[in-house]
Amino acid sequence: MARLIGLQTETDALRNLDFLRFVASVGIVVYHSNEFFFPPEQRALIIAQQGFGLYVDLFFMISGFVLAYVYAGRISNLRRFADFMWRRIARIYPLHLVVLAVNIVVWAVLLTRGESATAPSFAPGCITQTALLVQEYFDCGSPYMFNGVTWSISIEMGLYILFPLIASLAMLGPIWIGTVCLLFTLTAAFLLPEYKEWGHLPHLLRGLVSFPIGVFLYRIRDRLPDLKDRGYVMLGLSALVFIEMCLPIPSWVTMLTILVLFVVAVTSDHHGNVSVLVAIGAPLGQLTYAIYIWHRVIILVFMNVIADKLMPGNLPVLLGMSLLSYATIFGLSYWGYLWIERPARKALTAVPERIFTGVERRVR
Repeated sequence: MARLIGLQTETDALRNLDFLRFVASVGIVVYHSNEFFFPPEQRALIIAQQGFGLYVDLFFMISGFVLAYVYAGRISNLRRFADFMWRRIARIYPLHLVVLAVNIVVWAVLLTRGESATAPSFAPGCITQTALLVQEYFDCGSPYMFNGVTWSISIEMGLYILFPLIASLAMLGPIWIGTVCLLFTLTAAFLLPEYKEWGHLPHLLRGLVSFPIGVFLYRIRDRLPDLKDRGYVMLGLSALVFIEMCLPIPSWVTMLTILVLFVVAVTSDHHGNVSVLVAIGAPLGQLTYAIYIWHRVIILVFMNVIADKLMPGNLPVLLGMSLLSYATIFGLSYWGYLWIERPARKALTAVPERIFTGVERRVR
């Protein structure tokens, strides 16, 4: 199905991880939409009890592994680091800026109809920080930003800057990158009683725990045993993680299951254990970023404003708006990937090569 609509994995070597990326993006959509199916007075408790937000930590793990898979040992000088960062910018910023503009217009229209205590700041400084994806590192004076889910993308940008150092430690040996993973994990474990839930830990710390784990798994992938299970253990663990996220269980338990799931997915990819379901669904992983970055504003309009605010208590409307939200999220994500994300990345990635080629010609 995915191939019929023009989607395919960038490599068949990481199909389990591609499938997990798509599953995680769907889980985040559930996280931000299912609260509207409960009475307002119960929503805070429901959100606190569910762990769907921990899918972001899985994103960090996958990101660390994939970057190590593609770039480990290749960022050997400043020019190659600049090329690496430019490729990351070309991958992330075009669609991000389009969706940010949509968010600004939507909020501007909504605020003409009434006030909101959680409205994002229209201050130029706040918008600029969000546009540059540095909002997690600087305080603009407001806790509310446009498209708040981009906090994790902001953390990712910081991790990209640290990636050459993390990758270099991994290349020195497993013990070096393993020590980094252990130190950040122990720090998180030490702070967890204070913050109560894993999702409440400082955002940067969550990235510093999970991202190096992905790099570490890349470094030791040759030592992972072949489960010879055709990829079905990974599917079972994926279902288990989803169930755990629905239940009021300690977040560290869910995080431990996520870690086991990630290890099994890496093992399955390394040994070629791919189930039929994963083979079919893996190409949808290409829509992960678009789904993640589009979904919040769509849910805001259809489920929060129309269903919950304008027609509260009307179950048929809520069901209709939820289906419309999910269809719109998928449609816009597909459109955004094919017509913004992919062509913009291709065009921007070629810019440095053209510049260097032009400079070399002038020098000659």
